[in-house]
Amino acid sequence: MIMAPRHSFKNEIAEYRRELGPGENDREILLMLAVLDRWQEHPDADTIWRKISAAVPGLSAQSFIGGVLHVREMCDRLRHVLEESPALVAAVRNSAAKDDAADQYEVAAVKRRGAKLLLEDTDRLVGRKKDGAHRQEFMRMTSRMVLENCGQYLDDVVASLTEIAFGDTTDGRAVRDARRSPKRRRDIHTPK
Repeated sequence: MIMAPRHSFKNEIAEYRRELGPGENDREILLMLAVLDRWQEHPDADTIWRKISAAVPGLSAQSFIGGVLHVREMCDRLRHVLEESPALVAAVRNSAAKDDAADQYEVAAVKRRGAKLLLEDTDRLVGRKKDGAHRQEFMRMTSRMVLENCGQYLDDVVASLTEIAFGDTTDGRAVRDARRSPKRRRDIHTPK
C-alpha cells in the first residue's frame, strides 16, 4: 500500500495563511499574518509540531495553528486594554472633579470608586507591572492549553511559540516563571 507523502508542518502553515486571505486594513488579520510568517521561518516549526502531535495524535495541524493564533489575538486585546486604561481612568477622574465642582458629590464618588476598582482589578489580573503583561499572559494561557491537551508542560515548545507570537527570544525558565500562581508570580523580564 502506497501512502501519500506526509505534509510538513510548514506546508500546513502556508495553507492556513492562504485561507486567511489578503487582510489589508484588518488589525487582527495583519497580526495573524505576521505570526504565521514568523512561524513559517522559525527553525523549530516542525519540531514543535512533532512534539505536540506525538502527545495528541488526533489533533490537526490547522486546529493547533488556530488555537495558538486565538491565544495571541486575546493577548493583543489585553495589551490594547492595558494601554487604554490609564487614559480612561484619567478621564473618569476629571469627570469626577467636574461633578465635585457642580456639587454632585455622590456621582463623583461613584466614578472614583469605579476608577479605583478598574485599577485594582487590573493589578490583580496582571500585576503592577503592565509592560509585557500580555506576553506573560500568552505564556500562561499557552502553557495551560499544552498541559490540558498533552498532559504535561512542554516549556521549550511554549518558549518557541512565544518567540513566534511576539518576534523576540525567550526560554523555558521565563515560561515556568510566567505560569506561577498569582501569589508567587513575579514580573518576568525578557532575556536580552
